[in-house]
Formats: sequence, structure tokens, C-alpha cells
Amino acid sequence: MEIVKNQHGGSELHALETIRGQLKPSKSRIKQQNKTQEPEFVKLFNQAVERQYQLHFSRHVQDRFQQRQIFLNGKQLEEIHQAVQLAQQKGIRDSLIVTKDSAFIVNIPSKTVITAMERDATRFRVFNNIDGAVITT
Repeated sequence: MEIVKNQHGGSELHALETIRGQLKPSKSRIKQQNKTQEPEFVKLFNQAVERQYQLHFSRHVQDRFQQRQIFLNGKQLEEIHQAVQLAQQKGIRDSLIVTKDSAFIVNIPSKTVITAMERDATRFRVFNNIDGAVITT
């Protein structure tokens, strides 16, 4: 263990291990750093999306994005945003939004994306508890 001054003038406790005569941070320290940084990134990302697209992502859908390796770019977020606006104009409360690559269940009044899946996974699926659908392609 070693106490190290950080860039903010405080001290941190680092676990060090010797590898081939060099001192390196232990793997547990690196994993711990990544775990604490990831939620901050997710938080910042969600705030940016909420500001620009007025969309919220439930914890459930964030887990689905990670599990199903669904990645959204600005164009896709804009597509979802426009679909939510259209659904809102039509008075839809819970909508299935189908884009070129993915499908989403969105609570329209709260503008919250509830779940997501790849478009291919929507074949022969039943979507219940929705009162409308918007297909963007």
C-alpha cells in the first residue's frame, strides 16, 4: 500500500504490486476506478440526451442497451424524438417505436424509453400494453 498525492492536493491510498521489477497499480484498483467512472459517464450522457432530445432512459433500458449491445447515434435519437412528438400529437400514452435498426417501448407523457431491442428481434413478437405504434421506416 502507498499513499499518493492526487492532482487536487488530497491523498489517495493505492494498492501496488510488483510485476517484473516494476510497480504498477493493482488490477482491483483499476477495476474499481472503471466502476466509479462508468456511472458518471452514463449520468452525463443521460443529462445531455434529456437536454437535447427531451428523452429519458429507464434503468431497465440502459441495462438492455448494454446486454443487447444497442448503440444510438444522434440521428437515431432525433428519430425517436420525432416519433415521440408524433405519438404525443395523436394522444398515444404508451407506444411502440420502430426504427430502421431497433424497436422501443416509450411512455409518451413522461418521454421515457422503457425497453429496447434490435429490429430483428421484433419478428413474431407480441407487444402488449401499448395503445399505438410509430414506424419510422
